[in-house]
Amino acid sequence: MEVARLVFFALVASASAVDLTIENDTAITQDTTWSGIVHLNAQVFVKSGATLTIEAGADIVAYYTPGDEIVGNAHVPSAPNEAHAATATHAAVLVIERGAKIMAQGTKSSPITFHSQEVDSTDPADWQAGTWGGIIIMGNAPVNGCDSDTVDGDGVSHIEGIDNPLGDNSYGGTDDNDNSGVMTYVRVWFGGAQLSTDNEINGITLAGVGKGTTISHIEVAYNLDDGLELFGGTVDITYVSLLYNRDDQLDIDCGYQGNIQYLFVAEAMDLGDHAYEIDGHNDCTKDACTVTPRTKPTVSQATVLGPSSQQGACQYKDDMLIKLSDGAGGIFVNHILTFSPSAGILNDNDLTATEGDVSGAGDLHFHYYYYHIGNADLPGGTEIEKWDDHCMPEPCTDATDLTHSATKFNPGLKALGDLTHQTVSGLEDAKYPGAFAPGSSTWLSGWSLLSTYQKLEEISNCEAPALQAEINNSPKAGFAFVFMALMLSSML
Repeated sequence: MEVARLVFFALVASASAVDLTIENDTAITQDTTWSGIVHLNAQVFVKSGATLTIEAGADIVAYYTPGDEIVGNAHVPSAPNEAHAATATHAAVLVIERGAKIMAQGTKSSPITFHSQEVDSTDPADWQAGTWGGIIIMGNAPVNGCDSDTVDGDGVSHIEGIDNPLGDNSYGGTDDNDNSGVMTYVRVWFGGAQLSTDNEINGITLAGVGKGTTISHIEVAYNLDDGLELFGGTVDITYVSLLYNRDDQLDIDCGYQGNIQYLFVAEAMDLGDHAYEIDGHNDCTKDACTVTPRTKPTVSQATVLGPSSQQGACQYKDDMLIKLSDGAGGIFVNHILTFSPSAGILNDNDLTATEGDVSGAGDLHFHYYYYHIGNADLPGGTEIEKWDDHCMPEPCTDATDLTHSATKFNPGLKALGDLTHQTVSGLEDAKYPGAFAPGSSTWLSGWSLLSTYQKLEEISNCEAPALQAEINNSPKAGFAFVFMALMLSSML
């Protein structure tokens, strides 16, 4: 895709001509600023009391270092990205420790980008997931430790995989309002290599991060492990794009109790696991859960594009979008779920799920619309019966794979039709289900990988949806729905 290569190079060329190269594992102990092009070929730890500022438009080019080419703390591989990620023993990574801050304030026109040096590859057989590490932010907000063996008496737990002597892997505490800084318009692409043997890293990991932290307009794409994972904490997150990551798109564990609003998920048609995997604590069972804090996120205004409605044909692992286990609760409302054999499953959970108006919600509540879901086995679902196939073809069909053509798409709604929303206390009162406001340009436009590769229409041309009840009562009811087409996971 030559246009894609040119677009990305134009983005990089707009950054400052002054490059910074980091070849040695580094502990940042005083306030530091990154700008322009930063060549990250090491593990960087921002220590308590220090702030790392990353200026808008910065391009962090991360390098992949096979383990047998490490000399001391220096990493100068003869052929970066040459080995497969599974052979890595030392991956480039940025770690913000407890008491430290990151101030990464990108903008729509000047986003901050973390990516592998091989991002410009146009060979479909040479996708670059897992060719660097990712970002880890650790804070002092409450966590439950995930199991009784990983949290101490002060509520502090430890991230696996950080075995660098320069780093501290502690996270969690008692400060709901802990502040780890700001991340806005930050894109994290092609990560997921191992921090250490058998420990792949998520694209973005938030561990014990508190509500004083601002996180908005973030994207993780083509990560070899989970896209975004939250280990406890209370941080609120808005405008999240998770694209074609190779494990779960969104993974929530260990007592997270924040809000996530405006979430777009696209799963790869033959790789990856769940759209959401949400876990509580290993001591929780189907009969009881007394661990605190209980995992209980609120997720509203979400659009989930599944890999396929065909059982086993294009699903990599479990044929379901949402998996809640080990006593996890949560409020999941204003969702649009598509293309999967199953909406989801509850495992080892003592909670009884509620549906209907969110004002009567218990600790586990659902409200969603679904299209081409074989088994809507989570409560609270309403079926969308008809869809405009031009706007949303079956993802797992070669003949309708729009990523092999110049066709563009839009993941929003032109009009709501009879879709309704629920108002959630404490969140913006967005009067629509799904991630995007009807009849307007999506918040992906101008900064998402989908926009960078010129796959987004500015405004959708499709009509409103037709629900199951409408089809039964009125054969002449409108039949179109707005949505988007799946981008092939190996398009680069």
